Amino acid sequence: MSQNIDGIKINVRTESSKTEKTEDRIDKKDIQTKPVKLSDTPESQVDFLQEYNNRTDITLPSKGQRIFKSTLLIILLIFVLLSGLLFTNYLRTGQSDGNLTSTLNKLNLWEQLSSIITGVIPEKTDDRTNFLVLGMGGIGHDGPFLTDTIIFASMRDSTSQLALTSIPRDLVVKYTDSYYPKINEVYTLGRKDNDEPGKFAADIIGDNLGQDIDYYVVVDFNGFAEIIDILGGITIDVERSFTDTQYPAPDYEYQTISFTAGNQLMDGTTALQYSRSRHGDNGEGSDFARSRRQQKLLFAIKDKILSYQTLLNPYKLSRLYTSITNNLTTNISLKTSLELFESMKELNLDETLQYTIDDAPGGLLTASISEEGSYILKPTHGYDSLKQFIKELFDYSDTATETAQISIQNGTTIPGLAYSMAQELRGYNLAIASFKNAATQDYQRTIIYDLTEGSKPLTTELLKKTIPYAVMTSSIPSHISEENTANTVDFIVIIGQDRTYNNQLDKLN
Repeated sequence: MSQNIDGIKINVRTESSKTEKTEDRIDKKDIQTKPVKLSDTPESQVDFLQEYNNRTDITLPSKGQRIFKSTLLIILLIFVLLSGLLFTNYLRTGQSDGNLTSTLNKLNLWEQLSSIITGVIPEKTDDRTNFLVLGMGGIGHDGPFLTDTIIFASMRDSTSQLALTSIPRDLVVKYTDSYYPKINEVYTLGRKDNDEPGKFAADIIGDNLGQDIDYYVVVDFNGFAEIIDILGGITIDVERSFTDTQYPAPDYEYQTISFTAGNQLMDGTTALQYSRSRHGDNGEGSDFARSRRQQKLLFAIKDKILSYQTLLNPYKLSRLYTSITNNLTTNISLKTSLELFESMKELNLDETLQYTIDDAPGGLLTASISEEGSYILKPTHGYDSLKQFIKELFDYSDTATETAQISIQNGTTIPGLAYSMAQELRGYNLAIASFKNAATQDYQRTIIYDLTEGSKPLTTELLKKTIPYAVMTSSIPSHISEENTANTVDFIVIIGQDRTYNNQLDKLN
């Protein structure tokens, strides 16, 4: 389709082996239906030294034997390092560029070890390292190479801060001057004529976001499920119960899935359903809610991989390596991963900024219908506004230093508005003291009551920016003042009907 987008006005198991250890098995009755305490999970009871401690035939070596073995080990290590160095020099100076030499150079042990020791990282011209994570259904799914999960991750190197931004699959992006496909189609387009479709997708998406993307990761959803099963399941804190009656099933059918609030021990299939659900009730049917669940899934997998139950289990690590190799494509080499690990040592994941680009009222995107009749999202004020948002991702972290407490109240009869706004503002690292129904549900306009007397200007400006249709006032009605007699909150946001008015569909010109 041919459009001038910038001129458009827009609103901003594998099954467990029979020999697999007990901690790798998941009791299906504990999945979804029964919240569990973390301390009750089997993994917390694993003792990898039990067999060793129960042996009575072990005797400690004498002091002389320990000195001899230590000395021998050091000599062998030095020999290996020197041999690697000599062999490297031989390859570089005494050989041609034949196939054998190229192959052996890839096994350059000395260069790998020196990289680990020195912690060398690639030279960068800015203060950010950018990643693109793409998740696709894979073979056996309708549209197997459509990347319905798209997460832009950015690390600020100087402060070791991480920002995750989920991008909806229906966002249209500039592919050529006359062609604007949905963003989830870009990887499929790259597969046609490119040996490295992941890099192709990263370049196109990076251009639309105004950022150079250094690294990409493409994951098959089936691989996600397999990895989670190998880990023995993951524990996720489900914030609120919800049911989805339209979750895809085989043969283009639907099935009903549901989740109960609380800590849930999930296997791979269940975790995938939790993260991919698009039609949940109770405020979980939006792209924003779905993106938050996907980010939560990533952190849960990270925590499980880095747990001692995984790191001290060679069998599990071996299976993880095989699964990752089979289901993940990336341009991050082993050497690069070690360099990234060195640069990320100070990363505080608890302070991760989490954003979602969506068509919420006043948001970066607006919903529309394409000429072909497809549902699409487009940048509210052109792609420059989208690029500016991505450029300023880390600026919002400064607002959190004001530690403002915000209460959100739903002043309409439409359920879930307070919760969805609370989730949206949490993405900007704002502290939500509460979300609930207002005393009455007849508000036409959204009102922000500022109770700070100007003492929290950064939060004030951010609220104006994220809820631009709201009226902000420091004139506090008596019933609002009485409600806040304990001075527990700094801002009270009462949502009106205008939040829904700002979310109407516009026909694409």
